Amino acid sequence: MISVNEEESAEGIRVGLVGAGNMAIEHARAFSDVKGVKLVGIHSRTRKRAEDVSRQFDIPVVADSVERLGLECDLLVVAVPVHVMEEVAIKCMASCPVVLLEKPAGLNLSSSLRIKQAQEISGAKVYVGLNRRCLSSTLTALDGLGDESTRLIQIEDQQDLERARRFGHDKEVLTSWMFANSIHTIDYFSIFGRGGVKEVNVLEAWNPEKLGRVVAHLKFESGDTGIYVGRWAQPGPWSATITNDDARWELCPLERAGFQAKGTRNLEVKELSQWDCNFKPGFRMQAQEVVNAIKGRENRAVSLKQSLHTMDVISKIYECT
Repeated sequence: MISVNEEESAEGIRVGLVGAGNMAIEHARAFSDVKGVKLVGIHSRTRKRAEDVSRQFDIPVVADSVERLGLECDLLVVAVPVHVMEEVAIKCMASCPVVLLEKPAGLNLSSSLRIKQAQEISGAKVYVGLNRRCLSSTLTALDGLGDESTRLIQIEDQQDLERARRFGHDKEVLTSWMFANSIHTIDYFSIFGRGGVKEVNVLEAWNPEKLGRVVAHLKFESGDTGIYVGRWAQPGPWSATITNDDARWELCPLERAGFQAKGTRNLEVKELSQWDCNFKPGFRMQAQEVVNAIKGRENRAVSLKQSLHTMDVISKIYECT
């Protein structure tokens, strides 16, 4: 795992922001901290918000269009509402060589596949902001698990559509909420499960007319096993527990890693990285990894193609596209 002191220069990378909401601000904070990166422009449907963010981060240009902004940038960071992500992403890919899309990359699996088709036509490199993969808790657990024995990956998810509705989310987004928000937890199957998912058995199915539990059993080509429990309109945590023959790692909350060694009942909590304390967890390392990818260095940046594996798993668990 890269530390703050090991950071390499990213001299000459010009970054533009598409969107001016809270997530765009968090990306701006992260990328502006990378050595050599320059925030050169921003575009938003609401110009005043874009102007506010430009003043906050000393961004010189508030662009009138995505297309104009993309021509001036090496990287566009797209943080827009999910119901317009497909339309905006396609415009960005047509004008800029590298794009980072805030998750999910599309309203649902079908939308993500259309974005992938457009990406192949444009030739742009596209990454997806699955920042949980860059949490210090996640990386600590991955480093500690080893590869010797099979893993049991247990994911706990909790969703509240009424709360999401009160926050003003579009009806179309609420219908696809398992893609829009459960991606936060279901992506842990892609993080910790080795090999492709060869089988998903739904034990308790999603029923939008009667919200309750969704339970699924996953089998991986490596022999790893996954258990998913999604609680809709029921109390519960977001958590991931990964167990092999020698250790048990518990991420609850997801930003904290607890370790239980074989033969003990004690849970040893690991410290967060400095970056996860000073920035939205995972964002600072994610920015560094995208920069590393642009520079042709070894990196953990998540490609659009890789993100589709998680979207496909969501589709299978919830039996929708």
